[in-house]
Formats: sequence, structure tokens, C-alpha cells
Amino acid sequence: MSELARIGTRTSIQDPWYDKSSQYTVPYTIYTTGIGYRTDKVSTTPLDYPNPYDMYWDEASKGKMYLLDDSRDAMAHMLLKNGITDINTENPEHIALAKSELKSLIDAVNVKLSTDDYTNLPEGRA
Repeated sequence: MSELARIGTRTSIQDPWYDKSSQYTVPYTIYTTGIGYRTDKVSTTPLDYPNPYDMYWDEASKGKMYLLDDSRDAMAHMLLKNGITDINTENPEHIALAKSELKSLIDAVNVKLSTDDYTNLPEGRA
């Protein structure tokens, strides 16, 4: 996540619009997202790429690339890949870009969707 996104997130948590200066509330839950991989199964890591999200298109991952099948993470990663830090965007152009990026993964690496990351990754299937 870019420093700008971190600052924006921190500000929205510490100074939300509905409770300026967080005088009366605290965050219930804070989530994050990331790229999971096993260093014993890949020759490159996200840190080896100029943009970590380019790892999704690595030919060496063909057939073993999974995206978390939920309503946010896959779209958020495509937005972040393209420098769009507002992962809650309603901008139709940004959403179309994320959709196009996701669809390109089908041919590039035969991407799969799963909610079984807690087993696929440790067992070496993803």
C-alpha cells in the first residue's frame, strides 16, 4: 500500500467524518489485504517487481494463481496496481479498469478464484 493510502486510512480511522477526532468511537475492526505466496514455491516475490501487483501476471504462476473470491480484495489489488488508492471508488472508469485487469489474468495465468487460501497456500496448491 502506498504511503498516501496509509495516511488516508489512518486519517479516516483517527478522524472519521461522523466523530471528529474520534472523541466517542473506536474502530470495531480494521482489515488489510496483501499477496500471499510461499518463498519455497516461487522464484520471485512481489518485492522483485517495480510494482508488486505485477506478480499476478508472472507466467511461472500459470495454473496456480488464485485470487481471494470476495467482493473487495481482487478489485482493490487491481486498483492499487494502477495507482488508484481509493479502493472504495465509485468512478466508473476506475471500476472498468479493474475489471479489465482482472479479466486479463484469465488468459495470462489461468487465474482461479477461491476462499480456501488458508488451505491452498499451505498445501502448495496456490
